[in-house]
Amino acid sequence: MKLWSQLPRDAVERAVLVAGAAFKMISSYGQGRDKRRCFYLLNVKPLNDQTLLLVTPQREVVKRQRARAQYPQVLVYLKPGDHEYVTAPCVVDCMSVERCPTAEIIDMAIAERLDYYHPLGQLLLAQMRFAALQSPSLNAKEKKLLT
Repeated sequence: MKLWSQLPRDAVERAVLVAGAAFKMISSYGQGRDKRRCFYLLNVKPLNDQTLLLVTPQREVVKRQRARAQYPQVLVYLKPGDHEYVTAPCVVDCMSVERCPTAEIIDMAIAERLDYYHPLGQLLLAQMRFAALQSPSLNAKEKKLLT
């Protein structure tokens, strides 16, 4: 059943664009490969923003630790039970933030190309935002989306 395509666009926006939203979608991965990955939405007020800031959990914990040895504060560690998507220890690298136009996420939802999970809990969301604010990869305008 195509639920999202039956609803008015503004209803889809209100349902999808919530702080801490978690969903799986296809994303470019590495050298032109596409992969379905889970993303967490970090924006404080995503309904008001043109750009969404997304992060993804990764199971290659040691690899991420090595890559961010100079910036350990940008890593947030997750274990099974922290979120329904997390089934093994993983890390969220908040220096590797993906930027996505808000309209693109809504279009994907309407086209039924997103799988949804429960939103992040407030503590995990706050930890990820704090880590992202420590990242030199975000500019001042992007950091305002997190505060």
